Amino acid sequence: MKRFIMLISFLAHLFHGKAQRTDYSKYPVYKGNDLGLTYTPKWSLFKIWAPTATTAEIINYSDGTGGKEINRAQMKKEENGAWSVLAKTDMKGTFYTFRVNINGKWLEEVPDPYAKATGVNGKRAAVVDLKKNHPGLKILLAFTHTIVNKDNAQEGGFSDMSSTEEGRVAFAQDCLEFIQIWGIDGIDIGWEFPGISWSGHKSNKAADTQNHVLLMKQLRQTLGPDLLITFPGYVMNAMEVSGGTRYIDLKGVEPYVDFVNVMTYDMDEAPHHHSALEDSRAYWDCARTLQAYRAAGFPTEKMVLGIPFYGRISFSKSPSAITYRQIKNLDPSLYSIDNWDPTASVPYVSRISTGAFYCGYDNAASIAQKGSWALSQGMKGLMCWMYNGDDDNGTLRKAMWNAVMKP
Repeated sequence: MKRFIMLISFLAHLFHGKAQRTDYSKYPVYKGNDLGLTYTPKWSLFKIWAPTATTAEIINYSDGTGGKEINRAQMKKEENGAWSVLAKTDMKGTFYTFRVNINGKWLEEVPDPYAKATGVNGKRAAVVDLKKNHPGLKILLAFTHTIVNKDNAQEGGFSDMSSTEEGRVAFAQDCLEFIQIWGIDGIDIGWEFPGISWSGHKSNKAADTQNHVLLMKQLRQTLGPDLLITFPGYVMNAMEVSGGTRYIDLKGVEPYVDFVNVMTYDMDEAPHHHSALEDSRAYWDCARTLQAYRAAGFPTEKMVLGIPFYGRISFSKSPSAITYRQIKNLDPSLYSIDNWDPTASVPYVSRISTGAFYCGYDNAASIAQKGSWALSQGMKGLMCWMYNGDDDNGTLRKAMWNAVMKP
């Protein structure tokens, strides 16, 4: 049975008074994946991205239209333009809207634009229990490698935690207790990557790759055979470098994991495609990734192919990337979108004035081809990064569904 696998992160929303082209580079970037509603029977987290707001609030209702206002709460301002509020009760069956104040003026209340369900005419977002409505849905707690050290010291993170048996056992036990309390289905370990240090976390090339295997082994021993263990995977197998090893030992972790979300994006920067299906001009591509996993002895049926919901411009300059939503809103007098590269089987954006390649990305057509290719190779399905890069019509996520579930 074919499965459709997607790691979900809720979409961001920018409030504005009238339709206009927005220069997103002026605003802080929110890098989390929890915008919108995060629901559990014991609590609900509501979060929006509104970098121009001076105040934000949530309004809860008993009905999808009309009805009684049951609560109104001020939202807390976070870093990078986000606002949030935590409701420590079961909100299932209620409805909500957001409202923001910009420069002393309250704008009209609006529903969460990326809600999974709404009331009549979509005027209010609905709080629903997705697992009850969709019994096949799996929810995992995802850990990231990133930490914040104001002094930029390299410390903490997976490298420290996994370096001792005591640390691995304690972490795995904490994961099990969290799963049991909240009734979720497993753990995703986003150590990107063993043997590499960025975002403030420590690394140890001499031990990280092996400790990653030991961590996955301990998680499986503690969580048992029925709970899911997954990880986001690099496009290559572990490799020896000066002083040790870098990346993930694919063969080593394979016995302990259910599947890997292969990050087949950011495999190059402009003027090359970052997510080509097959393209020798690029540093790497999806086809070579599959070959690398097979060569490492990793089962194809445990591989989930990654689809980017953004275009990669540069790794070192600003803007470094733009979402599919932003691509669709580029000024048509300056940029040409949906140009097709038959070699790479993906689209790209070019500058009209010079014809120069601006960025490569994915659209519905390339996703259809990638889905067909992934299934023909025996892969498990598709996943995306990030969900909030899609447009208001859900063009990319619908294309993913159609590519895997309706081939």
